[in-house]
Amino acid sequence: MTSRASFPAMLLPSTEVVVADDLLAVLDGPERLCILRDFRDASNVLAHWVARADHVGTAIAWIDGDSAASAAAAFWLRALTQAHARGLIADAVLYREITALSEAPEAAAAALTRALREVDRPVTLVVDGFPRDATVSDQIAADLLDVLGDLPRMRCVIATTSATALEIESATISRRVLVQQDFAATASAPPTTPLEVAERVGEPGLRHLVAELALAPALDTALATMMTGRDDAGALLRRLEHAGAGYRGEASDGTQLFRFHAAVRAQAVVDLTARDPRRLAELRRIIAHWLFDELKDDLSALEYALEARDLEFAAHVALRAFPFRREEGSRVVALLRRVPAVQIHRHPLLALWYGLVLNADPATQRRAPEFFASAAVMSRLQARSTGPVETAILRGLESLVWRMLGQERRMAEAARRCVELLDGLPTDPRLAEIVGTVLYQSGISALYAPDHATARRAFALLIEFSERHDFRHRRNAALAGLALLDTLEGRAHAARRSLAAIEDADWPQTWRDGYMGAPARIARAWAMIDDADPAAALAELDVLDPHLATIEHWDLIVTPRALAKTMLGRRREAAHRFQRTCSTRTRRSTLPATRERLAVTGALLDLLTGTPGEPSRLGIRRPSSLLRTVLALQSSATGPLPASEPTPIEEMLAATADVHRSLLRGEEHAAHAAGARIAATLAEHGLRWPLQLMTAPDRERLLAILAAADEHGTAAVLRGGFDAFGARPDPAVEDRTHPLLSPREAIVLQALAETASRAEIADRLFVSVNTVKAQLRSLYRKLGVTTRDDALARAAILNLLDPPDAP
Repeated sequence: MTSRASFPAMLLPSTEVVVADDLLAVLDGPERLCILRDFRDASNVLAHWVARADHVGTAIAWIDGDSAASAAAAFWLRALTQAHARGLIADAVLYREITALSEAPEAAAAALTRALREVDRPVTLVVDGFPRDATVSDQIAADLLDVLGDLPRMRCVIATTSATALEIESATISRRVLVQQDFAATASAPPTTPLEVAERVGEPGLRHLVAELALAPALDTALATMMTGRDDAGALLRRLEHAGAGYRGEASDGTQLFRFHAAVRAQAVVDLTARDPRRLAELRRIIAHWLFDELKDDLSALEYALEARDLEFAAHVALRAFPFRREEGSRVVALLRRVPAVQIHRHPLLALWYGLVLNADPATQRRAPEFFASAAVMSRLQARSTGPVETAILRGLESLVWRMLGQERRMAEAARRCVELLDGLPTDPRLAEIVGTVLYQSGISALYAPDHATARRAFALLIEFSERHDFRHRRNAALAGLALLDTLEGRAHAARRSLAAIEDADWPQTWRDGYMGAPARIARAWAMIDDADPAAALAELDVLDPHLATIEHWDLIVTPRALAKTMLGRRREAAHRFQRTCSTRTRRSTLPATRERLAVTGALLDLLTGTPGEPSRLGIRRPSSLLRTVLALQSSATGPLPASEPTPIEEMLAATADVHRSLLRGEEHAAHAAGARIAATLAEHGLRWPLQLMTAPDRERLLAILAAADEHGTAAVLRGGFDAFGARPDPAVEDRTHPLLSPREAIVLQALAETASRAEIADRLFVSVNTVKAQLRSLYRKLGVTTRDDALARAAILNLLDPPDAP
């Protein structure tokens, strides 16, 4: 897991500062919130109290508040990682909540509450410093009071430089405010510039050396030696501490480090920028490597590398710093924007990541493709110098990019290569986060290709990988991906097994009902449709409604929704919403597999409303075997059957079509064989919903044939399924007094009533005027009219123009 709170995990008390016993005794008091306001050396007061006080049975988590001043989310992220560093929360809990925090920073306090609720002992948060920004500090104060309210066993001791919202009295949380004037001063005011530090040490000539050392966020003796070249660097750090220039603390792994006060660090950057920019860049490179190698603080290392313009090392670190939280990503983007674009283009990972950032903002989207293209080209040119894991990561991210751009062939190729490279390959633990991400994205890309074999392998690898690294949230995502894959293939029993293996408690809060949890909800909705419970399926899908306008899985959501509404008798509503969603979401970059699925859905809706199909819809010039099989259910023509190894859904639909054709031709033996295939598929895979695609006359004749052949077991299996699902309308007995319009004809009729010309209808429905003319001819024929006015009058009489029911 990427380190974002390496220092200090705990501040160490200075031997140069004496803290009065009465002050420490007050901090030991019973109040759940204790505030030290405007103490001269509050950090050391807190450090002495933590070191001296009896905290047996209580867990301490130290938060360096000043260094997390950019946003409330950063403050709470610090609290989470420090609680993890102290062993209070497990790896899986940290991964789950940090993942949730990365997508919903406004829910940061809730993430901490969920994590600390699992701690088996009381917790005390020691907060050293509070952000000066009033908006940020007010938000943190409100969050902190909520956390204290939710966790009765938690206590907080906090140091601030001024009054905050925390001091407002509350009837539910006891508090005490301590101010400096009520106690003896613990120390003189700390120095604020490198010059002041040098003067306190007694060597003004050390000013430049102090400025260079203060450039680092923290130092050990080894780094100080590398930066200064002095053999006495350790002794120098001790002198600086005695002079009050900073303080010692422990990193998460127990390493002792020295850190200058924030004011000294800020002035050091100003001094070095003005005096020697080259030296500044050189020092930043040294610090970046030390942060990465020794402190394992990947994000800070990335920032220092970018500031030094060491882009090759920055690209190396960026892989390990993934994923970026929202505010972290903003900081990195701000640094990248200072780098000339031509330099970014030379580094494929940075180019790819920067392209993704640009693509996420409508104002900069048009610039993204050039970075995607350069990333693809440069990654291949540099393939020999890139390790297999890094290459796999690039291919996985490329598959995501090509999927966004609608490039199916490139998407499939990149996904396949990523999975091949990662299959059986050992992984650097610091690359675990991004490897988990690219395995998942490669699986989704392969699913959309469609290359189901690669998708299945990607999700299986992700399950193995997640169990090895205790990434329970990613295991859930992989199981959801497998469940969706099996659902699309008609393997209902296998999908249910994957869904049952998902642990709800392991979902990050933002994943469960969002993009990452969508495959599980879609698969679960199909299972409910197979159980003949369309109302429950709609309730499951309704959770995803807030995301329907943006989520890439929209086509996988509208299909079960339309089918469930049709099963409930809400056919016009189902057709209207399906067509409306297709019109608003389909664009040039829509993948062919998505168009294919939508065409199949349209054909299914046509079947369930008893109207002829439209194989040319949605730009499908060459319908697939599956689509042709669905269309074959409407006629007696012989159509191509699925491939030699059909999926269960292909097998059941083909068998249903064979039953229909055989009965029309009087071929009872062929109908018997097709019926046996349907029963076998149902028994093996639990796939039942396609049974509703058979007409009532076909059902009765098939059951009679099976009974006559003494196939009572097969007949019983099918009759149980037929009883659960209504039969589709039979066009041969359609009631001509109330014609059944196809979903497309219903949309055209509504547009006819709301527009003045065929050209307007064509513009609204994204089709040609000639297509509208053909659809109007079919519509007029069904209504038994020849003019627009007669069509609208007839539709009004038949109540065909009523708006769809509310969902």
